[in-house]
Amino acid sequence: MTPYRDYTQAVCSCLHHATAEEKQAVAQELQDHLADHADALVEAGWDPEEAHAHALAAMGEAKEVGQALDQTFPRRWLVLSRVNLVLAILVALVLFFPLTSRVEGAVNNLIARTDPFDSPNHMRSGSIPLEDFSPLDLRLSLPNGDVIRYFAIALTEQNDGTYQVELHGVEYHQNPFREPYYGQWALEYTINHTLPVHESSGSGSPNGVTYWSNEIPSLQPGDTLTVSLDVPGIHRSTEIPLLWEEVTGP
Repeated sequence: MTPYRDYTQAVCSCLHHATAEEKQAVAQELQDHLADHADALVEAGWDPEEAHAHALAAMGEAKEVGQALDQTFPRRWLVLSRVNLVLAILVALVLFFPLTSRVEGAVNNLIARTDPFDSPNHMRSGSIPLEDFSPLDLRLSLPNGDVIRYFAIALTEQNDGTYQVELHGVEYHQNPFREPYYGQWALEYTINHTLPVHESSGSGSPNGVTYWSNEIPSLQPGDTLTVSLDVPGIHRSTEIPLLWEEVTGP
């Protein structure tokens, strides 16, 4: 039996507005992600059965995943698939050639909402081991439908006695079948709400999402860190929780 077949079939059974070809494409994308996740855990020393179970648990309940995809699946594709053959072929030239890319983008979008840190698309640029990160779930919603999400953080002491924060984030659109508006939002970090700080970042942009990491140096114990987005007519700001008690002790 194909690995994860029961799970992918359960997800696809919820896609009431998708054609058979579209369901097959979704199943393949889910299968590939689950396999990549489990393989990475096995390489890290996990038992294969435990890695298999963890990959499924991290993805979420099949019914919930399927319903989330079904709510925004373009219904026009189902209608177009049922028109006469000549019209279907003509429309396919416009819509169906990028189908694989669209489905891949939707699956990547779903992963960014539920399990971004374990995604194989998550490209790290820093040198901090993965096990030193703590989970984080901070989101900035933008007027164009984009969501900026921070999902992991590490706070490490440097040789000069200061601390560095490494943040991992992802941007996606609220509609899984739309690309986020890359490169239009400038994020600014401040320490104690007043001092602008230097930050470095790396990013990767698979279909449907974009990932990045930020390294912010020179923090002292007890400092606060705020991220702000300021463009004409838009202001978003939130404080990044820094778990000082876990790194400096009582």
